[in-house]
Amino acid sequence: LEMEELPLMTRLIAEPVMLTEAESQATSQEVSDAAKGGAAAGSAGLGETPLAVPAQGDRVAVVATLRMGYGHHRLALAAASWLQALGDFDSVYLHDLLSVESPEAAILARTETVYSRLSRTATAAGGVFEALWSALTSHGGVSALRVSNLLARRLAPLMASLPRRAPVVATHCLAAMAALEAGCDNVINLVIDNHAQWFVCVPGALNLVQGPATYAALLRMGLPAEQVALAGHWAPRALVECAAADCKRRIARIAHAESSRAQPLMLLVPAGGAGAQGALLAAFTREVLPYVRRREVCLLLNAGDHATMRRAFEEAVGPELLGANVITSLERCTQFSRALRAGAAAPPVTLFAFADEEEARFAAVVATDLLCRAADVLCVKPSELAFWPLPKLMMRRVGGHEAASAVRAAELGDGTPELRTAYEAAEFVGLLLRAPELLVAMNERVAANATAGVYDGCLEAAVAARAAIDQAAREPH
Repeated sequence: LEMEELPLMTRLIAEPVMLTEAESQATSQEVSDAAKGGAAAGSAGLGETPLAVPAQGDRVAVVATLRMGYGHHRLALAAASWLQALGDFDSVYLHDLLSVESPEAAILARTETVYSRLSRTATAAGGVFEALWSALTSHGGVSALRVSNLLARRLAPLMASLPRRAPVVATHCLAAMAALEAGCDNVINLVIDNHAQWFVCVPGALNLVQGPATYAALLRMGLPAEQVALAGHWAPRALVECAAADCKRRIARIAHAESSRAQPLMLLVPAGGAGAQGALLAAFTREVLPYVRRREVCLLLNAGDHATMRRAFEEAVGPELLGANVITSLERCTQFSRALRAGAAAPPVTLFAFADEEEARFAAVVATDLLCRAADVLCVKPSELAFWPLPKLMMRRVGGHEAASAVRAAELGDGTPELRTAYEAAEFVGLLLRAPELLVAMNERVAANATAGVYDGCLEAAVAARAAIDQAAREPH
């Protein structure tokens, strides 16, 4: 159930159609490199060189995503972990449309650049600009859907050679639309967030949602009932299947902290893929440093692959507290996470920062997933991580579409309401230290939610994919 096994379980579709079957057989190293995003197809003109799945059995599943920020890639890895776990597919592929050198991917790359820049500007400026950005990101109506579909037609060549009957589980609406435009028969769209808007829907696909409010809202908007279903939260298999055991270990740590064997509260603070919250995260880090110096709190700071975030964290903490506790490889991060789960004491502050060109983007995403199992509290904006199975301190959102995700976490009891400032977030940390029974209750809710299937969304998506390929096998070609 270790997340570090995932690179060997997923493959990136990156073989031009002209390759022979022998040439397209991937070695285990190539598979690992592909999952990290290191492999890419040769340059292709628009519609000239589609991609093909190597012939490795009839039962093939594809997880399609756009590596915009970290969120969609994180969800793709989560979905792949469940598809692989079912054992019903000969091959499970991870297809990142942005990793293919082509004019189509260049369009997406420019879109990502603009989106990230606007997210950072809105967060830094606040006020009217933030309000406008929130309105823009939360009112994706029919016109936005129409524009997305037109763009998806341009992206269709990136999906054109997928097996038509193979289920495609998409973690970005553009990937799902492109699959439909390319003629794929069984497309499953994992609807992000907890805020219903046409922009995140894909008419013609099976749209799976994370919560009942979104499910009801999409039906009210007019999405056909057969094209929408309530699945549960998108979360990786390791975190879901180990949720009860991890919560039990956290509660035991809290009990020790109340006794003479005091253990500091472990806070995981990850940066997002757009790097939009640098100032807020640095300010929050400074606000909780008094707790760190008193050994009431220890910090796990994941700067990801952002050099600016690494500098911001280093300046906020200072060399005295940070020392040499900087981890720069996924291998060391894996070892560190295992040691913490085994009961090892954490340094006051540990910084995770990845710069290796081959590994950085993949490591930035997976490191947070690994550390979630060891951390006591995840301190994060209400993005895709708001649905993860562990106690969460919800910080200031980036875009109005994220607001409802914090509400969902607070109502489920596994997260806090949105805390808009660094001071408010640090104040809540103080509350958790003064009233540890609150953190115990959050862990109990996580365990209960896991038992009730709240976090089984990716499992349900995998089951739907299996049902689709079973149905396809029964139908004549």
